[in-house]
Amino acid sequence: MLQRWIAKEDKIVASRKGSRTIEKARVGQWSEMEAELHAKFKAVRAAGKPVGQRWFLRSGKRIFQLLYPNQVHVDESGTMIYKCQFSVGWFTGFQERWNISWRIRTKVSQKTPLQKEPAVQRFLQEVRRKSQPQNPDISTLPRFQLCHIYNMDQTPLPFEFLQTRTYDTKGTTTVLIKSEHVAWTKRQATLMLTACADGVLRCKPILIFHGHATKESKTRRLERERYSSDVHVYFNPTAYSNQSVTIEWLQRDIRQIPDDSVTPLSPQPQRLVVMDIFTGQKNAKVFKLMKEWDITAVYIPDGCTGYVQPMDTIINKLVKDKIGDILEETLVDDLEEVVDSTSVGERRIAITHAVAAAWSWLHQYKQDNIIKAFQQTGISLCPTGNEDHKLQVRGLPNLIVGPWELELESDEEIEFVDEAEIEPAMDV
Repeated sequence: MLQRWIAKEDKIVASRKGSRTIEKARVGQWSEMEAELHAKFKAVRAAGKPVGQRWFLRSGKRIFQLLYPNQVHVDESGTMIYKCQFSVGWFTGFQERWNISWRIRTKVSQKTPLQKEPAVQRFLQEVRRKSQPQNPDISTLPRFQLCHIYNMDQTPLPFEFLQTRTYDTKGTTTVLIKSEHVAWTKRQATLMLTACADGVLRCKPILIFHGHATKESKTRRLERERYSSDVHVYFNPTAYSNQSVTIEWLQRDIRQIPDDSVTPLSPQPQRLVVMDIFTGQKNAKVFKLMKEWDITAVYIPDGCTGYVQPMDTIINKLVKDKIGDILEETLVDDLEEVVDSTSVGERRIAITHAVAAAWSWLHQYKQDNIIKAFQQTGISLCPTGNEDHKLQVRGLPNLIVGPWELELESDEEIEFVDEAEIEPAMDV
């Protein structure tokens, strides 16, 4: 048998991944129709449109009628009869022949990656332009050191990470997944994370819970004493970030220069912050303070965060998965017995400690993932362009930074908001 494998090595290597045979796949009876149907399917999926079984049947019949008009007739009741029956068996065989399977949606998008490419490229050009040395005659070092390149993102954090799938005994007709507490399914917080391009933990996570921004009860004060000291906690009526949270974050986490980043060549380092477009982050007051504090901001275009935001590409998922694991361990013991209170206050306390532990774990064991995320999205690459081979934006394999020298007016566009409309938040 081994000799036969060696003799057919080339065919085995060239065979489809997961296949158990290298024999020639069976060709359908209506191969021309199937080939055209498959081409049409690929075009529809490339546009991001969903395709179901009924689409295959409708499109297949139209193509069949055009290619084989003599194999179609109308019966006495007026029903179209096709020589190809388009049965379940045919559809199953068609899927196997053309390597098609029923998939779960992984991303919701209104535009394909290729439609987003111009906006992504403009963003990368802005990062490249603003990263150039300010005084090239004195120093050719990049304007921003890795420890001064930040990406901040906000992501919703549910009170309970309720799973939609579970292992169960075969044959079970009802698969029950019980919530620990009904109130938890209707609550969520906002988790605000800031990562550095060198993968070092410098900024504490921020949690924003639903509650009054200024008034504090005795119960809240006692609860606050049990929060993790490695997390900043705010309350406001919407549980969302706002201008006041952004300003405090900039002053506390970005404006302050870490001791390990000050060098003789860079006694007053400048900072680059990459974040998405949000009125609490992109408004006149925030923009003015960033200029005063020598902080340069680059805003990710609308709809492009999934492509060029390091937090969205992998970091958020790693952190939230770890938070879910930690919360599960704190609430349930080996016998699946609840060992903690189910009150909302106790849950907030547990969440602060889980977030702190997950953020520390990420930087201790997944530092390479953080560094790689900044590189693949093009944010921390050398501004000379000699590291552009590390650029790997999802869905855009042929993307290049391109000419970055021309500064566009849109780079300086500021969205003004009425400060009176912004709800204050309280750091507790």
